[in-house]
Formats: sequence, C-alpha cells, structure tokens
Amino acid sequence: MNALEQAEKRVRDAEADVEAKRQVFAAARARSSAITPGGLDDVDHGVLSGTTRKFSHRANTRRMNAYDAEARAAGALDVAEKALEAAHRGVELAHQNAPIEYTREQLEAATHVRTWRGWERIVRVNRASVKVFREAGMDDLVKVDKILEVR
Repeated sequence: MNALEQAEKRVRDAEADVEAKRQVFAAARARSSAITPGGLDDVDHGVLSGTTRKFSHRANTRRMNAYDAEARAAGALDVAEKALEAAHRGVELAHQNAPIEYTREQLEAATHVRTWRGWERIVRVNRASVKVFREAGMDDLVKVDKILEVR
C-alpha cells in the first residue's frame, strides 16, 4: 500500500468515525432535551440554574449527567472532525509528493531531481543511485527509487 492509498484509507476511517460521533452526539442531545423540563429548545433558565418548584437531588443528578454526556460527545465530535481535516490535508500532501514516472533515459539526461528534500542538482547518475550536490566538496547519494521527479 503506497502513501496515497494509506492517506485515502485514513480519510475513509475518519469519515466513518465522524459519522459515528455525530450519531452519539445526536443521541446525547436528544437525551439532554428529553430530561430537561420543557426541552432545550425553549429553555427555561430557571430550570437550568437549579431553581425548580420541587427540589429532587436524583432528578438534578440525572439532568447534570445528561448535560455532561452531551458535552463529552460534543468534544469527541470536535476531535473527530479535526482528525478528518488532518486526513484530508494528508491526502493533499500525498498527491503533492507522489512520484512522477520517468525513464532511465530521462534520468540520465536530467540536470535536477526532486527528492523529499526538494530539488537538487545532479552530479552523476549511477546504476542504482544518483549523486546530488549538497555543498562544495560534499555530495550526497540518493537511491533511484527515492527520486520523485526529474528535470
């Protein structure tokens, strides 16, 4: 599996995770709304502040636990959406860094190669590697299968 296929798999997995987290959040939101007297759409702020006609410790605990579960679900959904955005950026990066096919003749005629470091000037082409200019007196060998593009 190459880097692009791995990145696309990460996107598919992240999309499935986001969808699952959305369902969990919707269920938690529905439970919070159902447990709140009057629902959360037309909120009676007296209910949410704890001022009720009849105090019930158990009912307040259930309500607060439902609100906490909704907040945790919202946080998990936010993390999953950020992971999906990162996976999409990974696909874009994999497309940018994808190797462009070339022939041996094109490599021998080229003056520059693109590697993971960027574009580098060719000093000499060997059978299995290319010697590239690093700085005066210090050349570096790059294996042919690590070359992304030639010019």
